[in-house]
Amino acid sequence: MNAHAGAMGTKAVSLAHHPTGRDFDSITFVDSADVLARPALPTEISQLCALVGGGIDAPIAPEPVVAALSARDPESLWAFERDGRLIGAFALLKLNAIGVARLVAGHMTMGNPATETLAEPGEAPAGVYFWALLARGRARLGVSRVLRWLQEPQLRRADLWATPVTPDGQRFVDNLGFLPVAGTAVPGLCRNTRHLNLKRTA
Repeated sequence: MNAHAGAMGTKAVSLAHHPTGRDFDSITFVDSADVLARPALPTEISQLCALVGGGIDAPIAPEPVVAALSARDPESLWAFERDGRLIGAFALLKLNAIGVARLVAGHMTMGNPATETLAEPGEAPAGVYFWALLARGRARLGVSRVLRWLQEPQLRRADLWATPVTPDGQRFVDNLGFLPVAGTAVPGLCRNTRHLNLKRTA
């Protein structure tokens, strides 16, 4: 939900570590019944925006933009719930090839991503951008559920992208195997190049 290009704030605790620091799809993520991770409900958008806005030291997208993206593709916004209370959120942009190209070139409008840059609902995306993440304490178990979902077959060929803006965010993506992208117009942009992993294991 970050409103400026190339920014992801996170309070998530590191969940896993792979010895090579590179192969996201070899990491095992364990769910917990303690925290429910699910696509956000329309009635929760306002609360989640307030929660993320209060916990991330970066501008976030306007609530109507977040609501429209969530309505278009509910898997773009995940809510973390414990004991009936919202405790965190994970916002993602499922990008098509145009979106990936614009992201790398620094031409994505993160505060209001153009529909033409987004994969159609149900379509296998070319890339998945970690737009915003807030997960303190037990909420990190919800993050684990979303990351395991990203390993499902339809998403396994989508490279993962992020631009951390906090030390916690940087450690988070480092542990998931992200590497800095050279030659991009977006400072701090990181990528997990999954299609190379698929070729190596084919």
